[in-house]
Amino acid sequence: MPRPIFFGEDLHLFGWYHPPAGTRQKRIAALICPPVGHEYMCAHRALRNLAYSLAAADIPALRFDYYGMGNSAGSAREPGIVAQWIASIHAAADELRAQSGCDTIALVGLRMGATLGVQAASTRTDIDTLVLWVPCAEGASFVREARLRASAARREADRSADGLDGDLHLSGFHFASANLAELAMVTLRQVDVPHVRSTLLISRADVAADARLSNTLRGQFQRNDAQWAERSMSEYDAFMTSPLSSQLPTPALHEIVDWISERSVENERGDIPAALSGGSSVVVPGTNAAISEEPVTFGHDLFGILTTPVRGSRYAAIMLNTGADHHVGPHRLYVELARKWALNGIAVLRFDLSGLGDSGNPSDKLSADTYPSTAMADVTAAMDFIRDRCSGIEPVLVGVCAGAYHAIHALRQGNCAAIAVNAPLYYRRGDPVDVLPDVALRSWSKWRRLFSRDHSVLEVARMLKFAGQHVIRRILARRDASLFPDGVRAAVVYSGDDPGLRLFGEATGTTLDALGARPGITVDIVAGAGHTFMERDDQQVLAALLTRRLFELQRISPVSLRDLPATSETSYGDARYRPSAGVAQ
Repeated sequence: MPRPIFFGEDLHLFGWYHPPAGTRQKRIAALICPPVGHEYMCAHRALRNLAYSLAAADIPALRFDYYGMGNSAGSAREPGIVAQWIASIHAAADELRAQSGCDTIALVGLRMGATLGVQAASTRTDIDTLVLWVPCAEGASFVREARLRASAARREADRSADGLDGDLHLSGFHFASANLAELAMVTLRQVDVPHVRSTLLISRADVAADARLSNTLRGQFQRNDAQWAERSMSEYDAFMTSPLSSQLPTPALHEIVDWISERSVENERGDIPAALSGGSSVVVPGTNAAISEEPVTFGHDLFGILTTPVRGSRYAAIMLNTGADHHVGPHRLYVELARKWALNGIAVLRFDLSGLGDSGNPSDKLSADTYPSTAMADVTAAMDFIRDRCSGIEPVLVGVCAGAYHAIHALRQGNCAAIAVNAPLYYRRGDPVDVLPDVALRSWSKWRRLFSRDHSVLEVARMLKFAGQHVIRRILARRDASLFPDGVRAAVVYSGDDPGLRLFGEATGTTLDALGARPGITVDIVAGAGHTFMERDDQQVLAALLTRRLFELQRISPVSLRDLPATSETSYGDARYRPSAGVAQ
C-alpha cells in the first residue's frame, strides 16, 4: 500500500511512496515530478493513477510536492523558489533510493516538472531514464504564455491589468516577479545529461511548437547512442483543465508504464527493502515549532492532513473538497488557512471524500465525481475522527462550492456549525443542480451560436434534449426550506458574480437577507469576486472573512488573532464587501 511521508531537510517536503505491489521489484524506481501552478492541481489525479500503475508493474514510485506547493512547507511566493523546486527534486530522488533500495531512477516530468527534472538530472548519475511529458521548452516561453493567459482572463473578468510590480497571478496562483525572472532562465535546450541512457518524449498531437521541440531534443538526447522514442497524445486538452473537468489521459499513462518497464529487469535478489518511516508527524517549519501536521486515515480509507497546535486545541475545523480539488484546497488556500488557524489554537482537518484526492483506490472513471453517494457518511466519519482526537470538540465544517453543499447538508445532523462559500443550488434534498446550464439556457448569444455554427443535426438534437430535461427538472423541483433548520449556526458567503446568488431564494424558499437576520446565521457577499476567488485580492478578502466567521462560530475572541490579515469590515471597503447585520451567536 502507498504511504504518505515527510522527507528532506527538517522533513519539509511531503510525498507518497508507492512500493511495488508484488513480491519482486524492478531494478529501477520512478520519480514523478509534477507541473507547477494551476497545472499542478489539474494533474493530481492522473499522477496518482500513474504511481499506482507503476507500483502494479512492480516499479517503486514516489510522487511529491515541491517546496511551497501542495502539502510541503513554505510558500511559492518566497524568493528563490525555482532553486527550491530543483532542490526538492534532488531530495525526492535521494528519498526514493532510500525507500526502494534501487540505484537507478526513471524521472517522469510533466510540463515544467520535466524542465526542472532535466536540470536536476544534469548533475546526477543515478537518473538514467527520462520521460518528458509535454515539457516546457523554456521557462521564458512558459512565463510569456502565462502572462498572455492571465491578461486575457482579467480582460474577460473586466479587471485591471496585472500587477504593476511585474508579479503574475494566473488561475489563482501567484508568481513574484523575481521568481518569474528565475524561472525564465530555465531551459531544456543544450542541457547535458550524459548519464541518461533512454528518453521518451510525449508531445501534443498537431501542435507545431511541440514538433519543433521534438526535432531539437532528438539530437540532444540521442548522444552517445542513448535510446530515444516519441509518442503523441490527442487527449491533452481534455486532461490539462480544471480538476472538475479533467479527464484521465489513460493512453499516455500506459505508454509511460510500458516504457519504464521495458528499461528494467526484475531484481535478481527478489526482495523488497523494509519500509522506512519517512516521518509520520512533523513540526511545520517556519512556525516557531508552534504547529504540527500529520497524515491521517479514518473511515472507509479516507485520507487527510491534520494540522494542530503543539500545545493542544479547544477548537476544530474540517475543510471539505472544493469540486474535484484535492485536500490542499482551491489555489492551496486550505493549506495556508489551516496553518494560520492552527497558530491561533484551532485544530484543522482537511480531507478528501471517497474517490477524490487521495482517498480510496484510484478510479478509472474518465472524470471525478464531486458528489459521491458516500459524501454524508464521509463527513460524519471526519466529524467523529476530529471529536475523538480533540476531546469531543464541536467542529465547524468549511467548504467552497461542492464542499459548501456537503457542509450545509451536514447541518441537519447537528453537533456542528458550517461556513458555506458559493454553495450550489438545492432543488431536491441531497440533489445538487448545476447552475451553469440554467445560466446558459437564458443566454440568447449561446442559442445563436448553436444554430449559426456548423453543428450537426445530432449535436443540435442533443442540446435541445438537454435543454428540455433541464427545464422539466426546474418545473418539478421543490424548494427545500429545511436546509437551515432552526438553531443551526452557519456563515453563508457568496461572491457577487456567482450564479447561485441570483437563484438562492428560488432554491430555499427564503432570501439571503431573511436568512442573515436569523440568530446564529450570517450572510456575506464579496462584490466582484469569481466563483472560486481566483484573483489575489479576492483571496485575501476571503481568507480574512473566513477567519472572522470561524472565530465567531467558535466563540473565540478576535483579540487572540495572530499572523492573519486584517479582519475589520472597514478594511474591505464598501464596494468590495457587504457584511450581514447579524453575528453568529
